[in-house]
Amino acid sequence: MKTIKFVSWLTPLLVLSLVCSFAPTAMAQNYFPVMVGNTWALLSGDGAQRRAYTFEGPETVDGEELILLRVAIETVGTDVVAFENSWVTVAGDGEMLLHQVAFDRGAFGIAEATYDPPVTNYPAALPLGHTWEIVTETVLKLVGAATTTSVLEVVAIEDVETPIGVFNDCVKVEINRKAVTALTVLRENEILWLAPDVGPVKFQDVNEIVFELESYNLVEAPVAEDAPVSEDAPTVEETPPADDAPVSEDAPTVEDAPTVEDVPSVEEPPPTEEIPEEPTPEEPMPEPVVEGPGFDITLEPGLNMISIPLMPAEPYTAKSLAEMLDATAVIQLDAATQRFVGYTVADEGDGFGITGDKGYIVNTPSGGMVKFTGDAWDNQPEQPEPEEAPVVEPAPEEVAEEPAAEEEAPAEEVAEEPAAEEEAPAEEEVAEEEAPAEEEVVDAGDAADAAPAAPSLSTYKSAWAFIVTSDINGMETGTAYTLVAENLRTGTIASENITTTARRSSAVWADLNRKSVVEAGDKLKVSLYDDRGRIVSGPFQRTVTTSDIRNAFLSLQLNVGDVRPQDTLLAQNFPNPFNPETWIPYQLSESTQVRIDIYNVSGHLVRSLDLGWQPIGSYMTPSSAAYWDGKNAVGERVASGIYFYTLQTSDFTATRRMVILK
Repeated sequence: MKTIKFVSWLTPLLVLSLVCSFAPTAMAQNYFPVMVGNTWALLSGDGAQRRAYTFEGPETVDGEELILLRVAIETVGTDVVAFENSWVTVAGDGEMLLHQVAFDRGAFGIAEATYDPPVTNYPAALPLGHTWEIVTETVLKLVGAATTTSVLEVVAIEDVETPIGVFNDCVKVEINRKAVTALTVLRENEILWLAPDVGPVKFQDVNEIVFELESYNLVEAPVAEDAPVSEDAPTVEETPPADDAPVSEDAPTVEDAPTVEDVPSVEEPPPTEEIPEEPTPEEPMPEPVVEGPGFDITLEPGLNMISIPLMPAEPYTAKSLAEMLDATAVIQLDAATQRFVGYTVADEGDGFGITGDKGYIVNTPSGGMVKFTGDAWDNQPEQPEPEEAPVVEPAPEEVAEEPAAEEEAPAEEVAEEPAAEEEAPAEEEVAEEEAPAEEEVVDAGDAADAAPAAPSLSTYKSAWAFIVTSDINGMETGTAYTLVAENLRTGTIASENITTTARRSSAVWADLNRKSVVEAGDKLKVSLYDDRGRIVSGPFQRTVTTSDIRNAFLSLQLNVGDVRPQDTLLAQNFPNPFNPETWIPYQLSESTQVRIDIYNVSGHLVRSLDLGWQPIGSYMTPSSAAYWDGKNAVGERVASGIYFYTLQTSDFTATRRMVILK
């Protein structure tokens, strides 16, 4: 039996994407004209995403003609497109009824829901303050059942400005949803603006990304009224004269088709009767396919959220999973600490173990399809099922208590017991039947998605999950360390506790709502602290590049003791007083050009020490500090007395006093 257990922390995101999909997709004709061929295209403010609405059909579903509203959500400049399909009808009074929905969820299959009876998607009238509710029950592969309650309210009637003009008296509908699964409850909000006799002109999604109408095309309904014109088809009646054409009488030649009577010879179909043997298509061959289960997952270029659908013969590690998926990074949520843990291809070792009860963020720069093979996970809580079985057994005992029905009881017992015994296999068969169905769905999606091409490097501008990984040298045994990374633009901090047994550590940022946590050009400050809260390495600043975004990680090396000053300063020379030479210590908080000028008490320049370009760091020892041999610019030793020395950088100046005693 193919059993898949979904992850606890990944559920909210999947439910979020699912809930977003179940947004009402049509309304009364004057606000969302339901006519096959009508199209609308809305573009996000940054031009990165497009939502295209199209009415298609009609389609016959379960004997009823339904209109299909297809919404394509496209990432501009890539082949990444997700589809959301809704089947609707329009009641006589203009009320929009929702019958079915189906949304492509990539690796998680097709999310489907049927409303029986159909529900009101949008009422015919939408006065200010009007409120109504839609309840959706659905099941996702790997997630299970989800119940979504959407409360819709007309909160305003207002004018809306778009790139193609201003639309007056638009209805602003606010949609508040509550999604409930066995593991989580999620709330979210969207807003939709619809213009009279036009349709959707503006949309704000759950991530507060605003889409505005860039183009639309409406098929005029009057065309349907032209149908009566076709009633003038009496013109077609004029075609009968064509029957008068004796030419058609040549058809008798066709009547020679009695030769068709030779068709009896065609009655040789007895061989075709062998075709009945073609119930071979009904061969239970697909069942053997289930014996060696496989599960295809299509990964988009960039960050993806997945769980492992099947238990492999050899357990995965973060490293082996990354190699299998051609991923650069793998991230999981540590349930105990509620912190993200990361693995990158720059790390040594195998990383953390991969199990079937967790979800993982993986970064696949090229995307593509991957097949998982193995058996159903054995870490499922199957105990409840055995408990139900014994509940069925008491029934025969009760029957046995009725002697009058003893003769029938055995029959019932025989009927009931096998039923109880067959109940589990039946479920297994259903699961097995569902498994290939799930695979077929994924295959269908694969055919449509056809391994999207990887975006060009220039399109990697931000990431909703990112790792700062570091190779750490010089750690002292018995000392605990903490790696801290701060995004100086956002102020957000990611950290990771380190023990001396690990040489590499990773600080992880991740947002399960897929909001950007890092952008190209961001400056990250990275420091290593000991268990007493002292900086023992760093802080270092690194600028995030598009290549880093593409890989979803940035790597650097830290050495304990390599402390980078947080301030630029000039220290006291040593020795002081001195004769004939001295060292002038200083530290730099950033790399810069450095010069030290030495003056006498009269303010005349005695000597200038041009140290050139100096990297960030401390120059406090005789081997690194600036050296003065006590001579002036022409090589003469200066007289005893008080002198002043000044440190000059691009944005810093400081002066101190020193004394020469002879």
